[in-house]
Amino acid sequence: MKLNQINNSLNYLPAILIIALFSLSMILPLSSENTDFQQSNIRLSAEKSNSEILQDILIAKINEYEEQDYFTQYHYPSIQATYYALYILDALDSLDDINQFSLRDFLMESYDNSSGFFLDQFAKRYLDTDFCIKYYPLSSLLLTTCYAVLSLEIINFTNAINIQTTIDFILSCYDSNTGGFCGRPIETGLHEYFLTPTLDNTYFAVATLELLLDSWNEFSDLKNEVIAFVNGLQLDNVYSFIDGSFYNDENSEFESLSCDEPNILSSYYGIKTLEIFDMEDSIRIDDFHMFLDNLYDDQNKFYRYSNFFVPYNNFANVPGNALVLELANITQYPTINETMVLDFLMENRNELGLWK
Repeated sequence: MKLNQINNSLNYLPAILIIALFSLSMILPLSSENTDFQQSNIRLSAEKSNSEILQDILIAKINEYEEQDYFTQYHYPSIQATYYALYILDALDSLDDINQFSLRDFLMESYDNSSGFFLDQFAKRYLDTDFCIKYYPLSSLLLTTCYAVLSLEIINFTNAINIQTTIDFILSCYDSNTGGFCGRPIETGLHEYFLTPTLDNTYFAVATLELLLDSWNEFSDLKNEVIAFVNGLQLDNVYSFIDGSFYNDENSEFESLSCDEPNILSSYYGIKTLEIFDMEDSIRIDDFHMFLDNLYDDQNKFYRYSNFFVPYNNFANVPGNALVLELANITQYPTINETMVLDFLMENRNELGLWK
């Protein structure tokens, strides 16, 4: 949520769309096999209009309900979900419980060896975004590629890709004018939102380059520009309850995250990017700690995901508290009660031991 939107939004009750570890939205796969991201007009079908396709889907769903008395739910696997699953399994030292070769094959099915990117169905939908209608922050082409490379690193298969070609692809998404990374390669004629660098794209791009590059020596200018980009997104003298936090992007008209900015997730992306360069101390740390103070709900003993969420007691606060705990560690936040935060996280598990 940008400055020119804040006054009107203080009484707004947003529909909270948490960025989940596992992307469970039902999708309509693109029929085209053309993966050339330089074509700005990727369409669902050359033979049917979108309205005809939607009409067919609605008829099929109605027939399904008449036959079964319920709607079947379908989920399509994504590279994003695969990355987070592998990250969790690696943290639990449980990678041996899965077929890593099968996962490698799944990832490599989406790899374009000549261009160095990974393209799954969600990235296709991102490329087909019509910004004239409601925008949903799907995994960008850059994010999908980074998720795939980081996944291959976890299961020790980065040798399956052309590393230099993938580096070149990531760098093609870099905007040297701002110091941030966009979700797809920069080219003329794209919608301005495609050309808006964001912290989430920047964090995963930097994390992946950190893995693939021999060193940053050749990219010292890029490194310094990224550091300046991140620091430029830290709020100052806007409103006291959000000062010290970070926007996800500089475009006041574009909500590039699924939850109103600024929030703890956009701040996480910014600080974690700087941590890769050992530059986390370059932010205004005292101001960021004040932001954490303002997120704290003393009555309910947890940290809010964002001060824009009403009511505050929502499921976004669970991952939000985990993010607060990590950022408190990184920035040496003196008033964090780690035991309280951990208790809050543990108390919000369901009967399966997972988080609500």
